Amino acid sequence: MSDMTAMLAHDLNNLLTGIASIIALDMQMLSPDHELYRDLASISHATSQAATLIGQLRTLTQPLPFAPRALGLNALVRQLAHFIERLLGPNITVALALAPEIALVWGDASQLEQVVLNVVINARAAMPGGGQLQISTTNLAADTAMPLPDARKAGAYVRLSISDTGLGMDAATQARMFEPCFTTKTPGRGSGLGLANCAAIIQQHGGNIQVESCLGHGTTVTIDLPCRPIDEERDLG
Repeated sequence: MSDMTAMLAHDLNNLLTGIASIIALDMQMLSPDHELYRDLASISHATSQAATLIGQLRTLTQPLPFAPRALGLNALVRQLAHFIERLLGPNITVALALAPEIALVWGDASQLEQVVLNVVINARAAMPGGGQLQISTTNLAADTAMPLPDARKAGAYVRLSISDTGLGMDAATQARMFEPCFTTKTPGRGSGLGLANCAAIIQQHGGNIQVESCLGHGTTVTIDLPCRPIDEERDLG
């Protein structure tokens, strides 16, 4: 992102923050059943979506500050589980298959949470009639992790997999799914930045992400992350 583009994104975000603040104050003066209240709520939702889109653009073109620490993916998934269930709704069941004593990874918790939620939102869109989402973790040796274009450093990895029983994707869609702004959703329903952001974040973590999908048979997103430099500790969550 050029300096000028970054400044524009910053200014747009400030404008949206101001608009959102004014809307929130106006809503406080109205009862929820007031016609204007519903209109303001719609504007507030659109403002929130616009702010999210700006954040995705900034993440894609100018990576967020990277603040890694030793963290457990089991604990991260468990902390998100209740929110994910509410996000998916009653027609989609969530199953956790978390390996015991998983090794710790060296990562940024907020960025990895963003990756998980982006994948979950895509899974929800792929299961309009309901289904099942499974999140699993497992320890890996270096030689069983996904290959990277460059030489993978020796060491252990942790695999995070998110599988759904949704519509799946054809080969043409899979070939373009990590392209910025590519989306199969109708205009106004998706920016196409979710998976592109996920790939950028995982690359920044020194890991890899891949997607396996088949029409009518769901999709599995697999993420391999390197363990922390000293990984005697284990995530028992």
